[in-house]
Amino acid sequence: MRFNEKWHNGILALADQMVVSFTSFVTLLLVAKECSQSDVGVFVLLWTIIHFAKTAQERMIGAPYQAFAYRGEFKRPSYRGSVIMHSLVFSLCLGVIAIIASILTEAFGKIDLGANKFFFTLALVCVVFREQTRVISTIDFQYVQILILDIALSACQILGLGFLIMNDRLTIGWANLVLGISCLPIISGWFWFNSNRLEFQWPQSLVDWKGNWTYSKWLILARVFGILPFLGMPWLIWAFLGNEDAGAYGVCSSLVGISLMFVNGVNNMFQPLTIREMHEKGLRAMLSTLFESILVVVSVLTVFSIAILFFSGEVLTIYGKQYPTYRWLCFLMSISVCCVSISTLLGNGLAALGVSKGYFWGEIACFTAAFVSACILLPLLGVNGAAIATTLGGVAATVVTAFTLRFRIMSAMTANIPSQ
Repeated sequence: MRFNEKWHNGILALADQMVVSFTSFVTLLLVAKECSQSDVGVFVLLWTIIHFAKTAQERMIGAPYQAFAYRGEFKRPSYRGSVIMHSLVFSLCLGVIAIIASILTEAFGKIDLGANKFFFTLALVCVVFREQTRVISTIDFQYVQILILDIALSACQILGLGFLIMNDRLTIGWANLVLGISCLPIISGWFWFNSNRLEFQWPQSLVDWKGNWTYSKWLILARVFGILPFLGMPWLIWAFLGNEDAGAYGVCSSLVGISLMFVNGVNNMFQPLTIREMHEKGLRAMLSTLFESILVVVSVLTVFSIAILFFSGEVLTIYGKQYPTYRWLCFLMSISVCCVSISTLLGNGLAALGVSKGYFWGEIACFTAAFVSACILLPLLGVNGAAIATTLGGVAATVVTAFTLRFRIMSAMTANIPSQ
């Protein structure tokens, strides 16, 4: 990829991630201002389920598409259509599971969720399916299309929440309804943009599923362990400290999410680029791209952490007067983002080498270090212990993933993979 083309795509990817992060930031800000801190905790806990489902889908369906998209036998509309069908089935299955789980909760927990279970289920199905269409466009380097659709989605969601506030109806249930329904016109727009690039063949879809599953099964197992320390942390905080601290953790995550905006935007460009460089130019080009991505991300996140240390207290006041006391939590969380991001970028090298199993050990290390340290630190240090635990998890993941990548690179060189 030429220098100008690469950074043109990088700017578009970062701009798109700014839109996504801005939407997430404003959404939680509006919920925090209109609902109690305890309700914010409930909202954060529910959305950890959605984020976990998105991650599972990304590893199960998105990752194989990313790994195979540049190989000759997969450059066909029917493969892209297969991935869409896989995602649709996955999303609908999630919806059924969510409804069954809600009914069982009402039956055995004696909790009347009412229409809220349907609102949350709608949000779950729509957000997860919408995310897969976004992943496909990212891997295909269609950044202009992604940006247009994400701006439209942001407008729909924020205007919908604003309408609820004007009518004094913003609750957790109604917020989920708006966030889910807003995805529907965006999904329709994506199909309109990509109709000539899709071909749906159910028999071929089954064949493609078998091939994708062979690649992705290790990724899913690895990511279950890797993501639990982060999406599961609000649940641990809730178990040890209660709803309010879980809500505070969610608010700080929203602020620190500004750095994740940058990381995800840069990674959206570097991840497919690293894979393409490996397949088209060889090992040396892949390593150059890998080191370039790490240098860019670490440099920017270091500056961001310093800014968080000095200014996060003032910024947190916009969520409510009770939140500025969590300034140190924000700073510690920003450090954890940097540590985790390095391991994520190193994982791009494993993806480029087609070694899905290589992710497993880094994710196991992350889970073990974060979970064990959280159970020890939460009772001692309160909610700050959660951020320290995720930092330790990120450090463990980075070290193990780096050694795994080094081993795979040496094996690739021994196997005479071209380095020029």
